[in-house]
Parts: sequence; C-alpha cells; structure tokens
Amino acid sequence: MIIYKAISAFADWAWGTPMLIWLVGGGIVLTIAVGGIQFRRLGYVLKHTIGENFRKKGENGKISGYQAVISALSATLGTGNIVGVGAAIALGGPGAVFWMWVVGCVAMGIKYCEALASVKFREPNVEAGGYKAGPSMYLRKGAHSKFLAGAYGIFATWGLLMSGPEHTSAIVDVVQQATDIPRIPIMIVCVVIVAVVMLGGLKRFVQVSEVIVPVMAILYCGVGLIILVMNITAIPGVFVEIFRCAFTGQAAVGGFAGATFAQALRWGTSRGMYSSDAGNGLQSIMHGQAEVEHPVQQAMWGVFEVFVDTIVVCTFTALVILCTGVWETGNQGSSLALNAFTQSCGVFGTAVECIALFFFSITSAIAMAAFLERHANMLFGKKVTVVLQVLYLIMMVVGGYSGFDAVLPFTDMASAMMIFINITGLIIMIKVLRNETKDYFENFIRRDSECKN
Repeated sequence: MIIYKAISAFADWAWGTPMLIWLVGGGIVLTIAVGGIQFRRLGYVLKHTIGENFRKKGENGKISGYQAVISALSATLGTGNIVGVGAAIALGGPGAVFWMWVVGCVAMGIKYCEALASVKFREPNVEAGGYKAGPSMYLRKGAHSKFLAGAYGIFATWGLLMSGPEHTSAIVDVVQQATDIPRIPIMIVCVVIVAVVMLGGLKRFVQVSEVIVPVMAILYCGVGLIILVMNITAIPGVFVEIFRCAFTGQAAVGGFAGATFAQALRWGTSRGMYSSDAGNGLQSIMHGQAEVEHPVQQAMWGVFEVFVDTIVVCTFTALVILCTGVWETGNQGSSLALNAFTQSCGVFGTAVECIALFFFSITSAIAMAAFLERHANMLFGKKVTVVLQVLYLIMMVVGGYSGFDAVLPFTDMASAMMIFINITGLIIMIKVLRNETKDYFENFIRRDSECKN
C-alpha cells in the first residue's frame, strides 16, 4: 500500500509541470528543429502516406511503411481512445480535451522524430529477422549515450509488461458492466487470444492488425458521427466549454465533482500521451521494421499515426461524451463512452462500443506483446524473451482481476520515465533529425523523381 501510494504520488507529480516541460516543451523544440512538418507539410504527408500507399504490401515477406504504421496504430488505437478520453474528462473536465489536442499537435512532431531516428540507426537482426530498432538503438548510436539507452531499456521493459494488464483491465471493466459476464471468463479469452497471436510471431501480428484496425476505426467513428448528428445543437456549446475550462477549470455540475486548471492540464496531458503513446518511443520499434528508402518516408507515417489516433478518433470520443451530457453524471471515466453510446443508440450502441473497445484493446495488448518480443530479444536474447512473454500473460491475468483504475499509476510512472529519457535523447539528436529532413525535401525527392523519369 505504501509503495502504491508512492508510485501514485510520483505519477501525479510527473504528469504535471515536469511533463509539460519535457513532453510539450520538448515536442515544440523538436517540431521547430524539423521545420514544423506536421503543420507546414501536413497535406504533403497525408498525400504521400495514406494517399498513395493504402494497403500497400511489403515485398518478399518484408514489412511496408503502411503495414508498419497500421501495426503501430494497433497499439495506439485502443484503451486510450475510449477509456483514456473518458478518464481525462471525468477527472479533468471538458478542459482536459484542449490539452489532449495540444499534446496531439506536438505528438505528431515527436512521432516523426522517433520514427526517423529508429529507421536511421537500426541494425539487421540476424538472429530473429527484421531489425534491431527503437530508442534502445538510437539513444546508443545517435545520442551516443549508453546510460540513456540502458535506462530506457529497463523502464521500457517495465512499461511493456504493464501494458498487458492495462488493456486487459479496460476490456474486462467495460464488458462486465455492459453484459454482466463475470471477470474471469473475459480475462481468459483475452489471454488466450494474445497467446495464440504471440506464438505466430511478428508476421501473424501484422496480418491480424492490418485487417482489424481499419475496420474497427471506421465502425467506431461511423457510429460516433451518428451520435454527433443526433446532438448537433449541443456541439457549439461543447467547444465553448472545452476552450473555457482549459484555463479556468470546471465547477461542480450534476454528479461531476468539479476540476481545477491543474487537473485539466494533468489529465489532458497524460491521457493525450496515453492515447498516442507520444514520447515513450515504443511505436518506433515497429516503425523501424519498415522497408523504406529514406528515414523520412517512414517518419511521415508517424505524423499520420498521431493524426488519426488523437486528432480524429479521440476527438470523436470526447465530443460524444460531452454532447450527450454523460460526463455530468459523476460516473467513472471507464464507463462514460459506453454510457454515451448506450444512451444514444440503445442496445446497438452498447454492442458497438463493447466490440470496438474489445478489438481496439486486444490489438493493443497484442501489439505491446510484439513490441516486448522485439525489445527483449534485442536486449536480452531469446531465453529471457520467452520468460518475459510468459510474465506478460501473467500480468494480463493480474490486470483482469484488479481493474483499470488500479493499474493506471504503474503505467503512468513507467511512461513518464520513458518520456523523460527518450525526449532528452531526441533533443540531443536534433542536428541529425534536422539534416535528414532537409536531405529528404531538398535532395531525395529530386533524385527519386529523376530516377523514375
């Protein structure tokens, strides 16, 4: 209990001003370094990612940029988009949504830099196939810091292990509330599914994610759009509340206990990062597996990833929760999105919400298991990797029993430490990131065009 309170206290501290400095401030510094690509070249990025490469396959069993980003999205599109957004509003009020958007804007720049560095400094993984990639590689080779690489490796292992119970607990909490099915059977189904895909390795994970993720994102946003149309007169007032409460806090209303500016900032920032996984570097492990000719080509997919996750899907969830008024009931954040869908669409809404959360979260759990396999194999070898994979499944069982709210402090602490380390390393590599970006837009595009002609 003492340890749990200490971890919770550290998480609350870290996700306040310190995280504003490292995550938002660091993201702004990185954004300036790469020329504000997520703003100045967003149209170009969308055109040359999803616009040209929709469902493009890798050749000879290799992973394409599209497959890599869909696999990364399977980790980011999950609990954070539904339960995380609800938790931010329940604890920080409507103003938390504004800070989620702020984090989303800088997160696009951070993800761009992470993916660029991952591809730039990766090495072939002769033993396991694919590449040794991600922060453990670019912190050592790019930032030239064995200390940062080693520290990141430790906290990333912890964070990846905690991601299993995080996603499992979210599934169990919502499905149990909606269906009254006992926790144990739901938890067992989750563990079995993850174990089966885990045995198939990286290729099976890619095959599963590129089918499920796009379908579920379209279904979830489609039903969310219907709910917004049903409550269209409330939407202007919702935007007013979001911007007003972002800087003033929110007084108690209905069953909502009220929130200060600090709470809006804390929960908006932490849940915004939690949704996009910006700054912790984990998705760069998957980006580093893509077969591309220039690091910037995959880095642009990092911008697209956050754009879809935070700016599109999270905004849908937030608007649905706010325009239906369920946030004023005082219910737990984990149930707000479910309540909004049920209130608006009845049994159909409940079914869509449960199905979406299940598949989003289970693919996130599978993705983190895949990232754990790549991360552990790179650092510790196959024997230790197998032990950690078994421990991951055990932790899923623990999460199924304990519930989502009990798991959050542990994941928040691990994420905070990864962000502090990773952002520091990326800032050290600013010159490399800037030069690679400049080379792509000034030289590579021209050379590539000449070769095609």
